[in-house]
Amino acid sequence: MSLIGHWPLNGDTLDYTEYGRNGTAVGAVTNASGKIGSCYYFDGVNDTISFGTGDTFFPIMAHTISIWFSSDGTTATTGTSPAIFGFTYGIRGFLGSGGNPTYRLYRADGSATISADNTYNYHDSKWHLYTATCDGTNMKLYIDGILKATGTAHATWNGYTSWPTNVWNIGRDNNNTPYYYRGRLNDLRLYDHALSTKEIKELAKAKVLHYTFNDFQEPTTNYLADGLSGYNSIHTPSYWLGATLVDIGVSEFKTPIFQYTTAGTSYTYSHDFVLDDDLSTLSQKTVTFSLYIRRVDSDATGRIRIYDNVSGYSYGSILVTTNFQKLSMTKTIGLNPTRIFVMLDNTGGGVYEFHSAQLEIKNYDTPFVDGSRDGVVNDVSGFGNHSLALSESTTPQWTSDSRIGSGAISLRS
Repeated sequence: MSLIGHWPLNGDTLDYTEYGRNGTAVGAVTNASGKIGSCYYFDGVNDTISFGTGDTFFPIMAHTISIWFSSDGTTATTGTSPAIFGFTYGIRGFLGSGGNPTYRLYRADGSATISADNTYNYHDSKWHLYTATCDGTNMKLYIDGILKATGTAHATWNGYTSWPTNVWNIGRDNNNTPYYYRGRLNDLRLYDHALSTKEIKELAKAKVLHYTFNDFQEPTTNYLADGLSGYNSIHTPSYWLGATLVDIGVSEFKTPIFQYTTAGTSYTYSHDFVLDDDLSTLSQKTVTFSLYIRRVDSDATGRIRIYDNVSGYSYGSILVTTNFQKLSMTKTIGLNPTRIFVMLDNTGGGVYEFHSAQLEIKNYDTPFVDGSRDGVVNDVSGFGNHSLALSESTTPQWTSDSRIGSGAISLRS
């Protein structure tokens, strides 16, 4: 469970998660009077910021959408219900005719809508935090960290809207009548789960640093012999074809970042990660290969592959963008292979960077386990203030005895 999209809207429309799904502003302009830094102002006539089509985000059966808004009211072009966002035509956040925030999950075969009451008109040009959550069934709407409305999603809700190729906008609805928004918007976030009430109250405090200690998971064995994701050593990969490798720095997870340049007009097998000699532990096991990667010069289509000499290749085509994105794939290894490797493919030439490559038996979404171990504590505020690498020791101890979420840290000796 994680933050899968974060657009601070603080001077740009970039997505500051590894997914790199950047926005495009049409008419909307930066404004210095943001809730957190600067923000974007929308004129209520034709201003929008779009983040691509819905099918690049779906499925999001469980989700949280959070955004700071400051509405300057309605005009002829905003209509009576100006939209804060329209996630395709189906997931909609808007202000009702009385200035009351509303959250709607809509499909062609059923819909559900919840609204705050009309006791307060939010067209007041003041900052408020709009947060809508769905756990797959239960819908909740919070304003400024306070629960304002609850409801139940329609039985047909499956994490997809009926219009997956429609775009996600902020500043307008995707209805046939484009209800535009007039005012300021700041710090948009998308999560792949329903945040708790306590977590939403923390968001309403507009923090720029937030450690939950929930996401420090059980470590798994990385079977890549190169040490490319290790904390203590950096080795030249065992087998490179048509590529030059350069160590260029350290990632936010304190792992080395490698850059390589390829040339050619056909597939270039850029990297063959040769594994440890003892392959018996991976025989007939389902493994996950994951890494963070970006293409420096332009977006490009490529592939990641897992191969063993018994069952052959498994691979998936990917679009590598100019922002780091986390890619992963799984494969069931054949019986008693004598060679296994994973590799990156790309067409033509190009400059690529990657870090934190892993091949493991367990998926990286592993359960929280008590004990002492090394790693990094992640900042979930979205501002990337992750901790330095921790050394495994008797303290601190990670414990599931937590008042909030799944984990906590104990500093008792």
